[in-house]
Amino acid sequence: SIFTGDAAQKYILFKENKSWTEAQRYCRENHIDLASVRNQTENQEILSAAAGQWVWIGLFRESWKWSDQGTSSYRNWNSGQPNNFYGQENCAVIWTNSWMWNDLQCGGIFPFFCYKDNLILVQENKSWGEALSYCRQHYVDLVSVPTEQVQNWVKRRAQSASTAHVWLGLRYSCALHFWFWVRGKKAGTRNWAPGKETGKCGHTGAVESGAGQQWVSLPETEKLNFICSKHGIKDICDSGYGKKLLVQMELTDTALLNMRDPAVRRAVFQKIEKKLKEQGMPEFKLRWRRQPNGEIFYQKKEDEEKKEGCKKPEV
Repeated sequence: SIFTGDAAQKYILFKENKSWTEAQRYCRENHIDLASVRNQTENQEILSAAAGQWVWIGLFRESWKWSDQGTSSYRNWNSGQPNNFYGQENCAVIWTNSWMWNDLQCGGIFPFFCYKDNLILVQENKSWGEALSYCRQHYVDLVSVPTEQVQNWVKRRAQSASTAHVWLGLRYSCALHFWFWVRGKKAGTRNWAPGKETGKCGHTGAVESGAGQQWVSLPETEKLNFICSKHGIKDICDSGYGKKLLVQMELTDTALLNMRDPAVRRAVFQKIEKKLKEQGMPEFKLRWRRQPNGEIFYQKKEDEEKKEGCKKPEV
């Protein structure tokens, strides 16, 4: 039984009865993990799909943590729960008679909810560009990692790779000098291995398949396994997408150009867009930011140039 509507991107219900540990193993091997419940809306969605059955969720007693290592503090315990009856109740189940949560012995046999599988490890060795094209042709995209929760899922997938590193949808922009996800956002969540965040042109991000599954910067020509996303990541988690990024740049050799001319500004704008697309950022939405005086560009004064001790980004 699978959720309908928006929830179809999140969970899948398995009616086969398993212990909590067996359910966790099944979800991790075949999907992503046992389901976390992060708010009242998700709790109600699970209750509706459970159709009168008691069901395991991914909460277990270690200060009551989620199996997928999510950090949600939402709880919906029944009155007097968790009570750890006989000191052996270490896993959480949703009671259908009260629609609230209870702690039970993990060996109890119940149906369970998994996260619907959104990530796939492709065990073919491809360059970063080839991997990007493959994911976009067969799935949605090379995986972006907007949250710690998705990062944990990626780590689990990477452990099954046949190469020492696995490509992510992470690339360095030479034009704007920052790391970004191919889904169109600047990299916020970070998990770089010490000394491995090398900001160089032609470098892209990968995750280790061994050790601590941290990120490394590698030349995009290397041939590696890679992880694709089957659906939009933001469909299954709070991604934090939608933030604005302000970038200031300097244009050189503009003496013969009238930067107030709309045609000139449009040509510059199109050149920036072309650069972004070439570097795998087609989903970035650009717009000019006007100065307080209404102008977009201003002529740099000579004393400002003398104070500058570093080279501006070139577009």
